[in-house]
Amino acid sequence: SPLTAVFIALEEIHKKFSPMLLMTVFSSVLSATATTRLLGELFKVDTAFFHFGEMPSLGLSDIWLPVVLGCAVSLFAALFLLLARSINHLFINKLKRIPHFLQLTLVFVLCGAAGLWARDFIGGGHELIVHINARSVVPLALLLIFCLKFFLVPVANVSGATGGLFIPTLAFIGALLAELFIAWGVNPDYYKIIVVLSISGFMSAASRVPLSAIMLALEAMNGTGNILFIAVSVSVSFMLLELTKLPAINDIVLETTIKISTHERQPKNVEISL
Repeated sequence: SPLTAVFIALEEIHKKFSPMLLMTVFSSVLSATATTRLLGELFKVDTAFFHFGEMPSLGLSDIWLPVVLGCAVSLFAALFLLLARSINHLFINKLKRIPHFLQLTLVFVLCGAAGLWARDFIGGGHELIVHINARSVVPLALLLIFCLKFFLVPVANVSGATGGLFIPTLAFIGALLAELFIAWGVNPDYYKIIVVLSISGFMSAASRVPLSAIMLALEAMNGTGNILFIAVSVSVSFMLLELTKLPAINDIVLETTIKISTHERQPKNVEISL
């Protein structure tokens, strides 16, 4: 997803746009994409991480679907951010007397125990997403895996350990909502569309990156046929989360990292213009 990578670098990491920054990011992404494609051709390896395949286009009579999905994923995103903020408070205030090395050890033991119970509870979740795309995962198993990863991802991120990709957690939300909507009578052909709309909506709400979320959905759907519905889902989830005044997940993680690394001393912000 080269265009998604460009927008994430500008919108989520740098939080600003400039011609020089745009050209730098474009050069980096294009070089990485070209190198990946070249190595894929050389070693006969499929370089695409996921294949969502062809998707039908929604009609105007289905405009209610992205609105409801946007409301639903914004609720999940709010719960996710509240959980992350609670874990942030725990690590900064309650566990501050425990050395950071022991905190990371505790997180490692927690994640390791989950992984020993079932490998699908940890890691990037690539195989699970492939099964979700094929709609071959039992809804009850989806719910169990989702609940555990919904807890483990913010724990691993906020503690300072790596939290892995957010995409697996997002895909679980989309798959659960898709199964629920289909059970209520929605066309089963819309399963993949609901998954992608949920992923983009959650990403927009939790990370406050609406443009990146739209680009991710467009690249996942391999076209602009559903761009109106993507924009509606992303906009609804983004605006509802803005009303809650909850910080983005990256801001929560950054706050913990700064306080742990500076031992709660007030950091000095220095802006250098080139």
